[in-house]
Amino acid sequence: LDFQKGPELFQQRNLEFRTSREGFLDGVHMHLHVDLDDSNCIDVLDAHSKPDEDSSWNTLYLRLLAEPVHLSAHSRVLCRCTADLRQRPARYSLALLVGEEGAEVELSDFEWSGG
Repeated sequence: LDFQKGPELFQQRNLEFRTSREGFLDGVHMHLHVDLDDSNCIDVLDAHSKPDEDSSWNTLYLRLLAEPVHLSAHSRVLCRCTADLRQRPARYSLALLVGEEGAEVELSDFEWSGG
């Protein structure tokens, strides 16, 4: 992020990960993490995990599925994230997919606005 230039007004990112063990999926956990430079960062999850630190930012769990889906170990999960800051209020979306590349199944597509 270039603070002199400002944020990109339309952003799309994919976050891909694999499960380390089998389990159930019904949503995603989100928290703020900002790398300021090579040695300094703002990590809200870390701040809330330590008794001597605090943050005014909250972590949140976004439940996306009414019924959890079972995933085996090493399942591929893909989150497609969009932030559209071109008009007010800003609009955001998060699509949740599972499956190997080219054979993904969309489980949820959630949109919200604000901020």
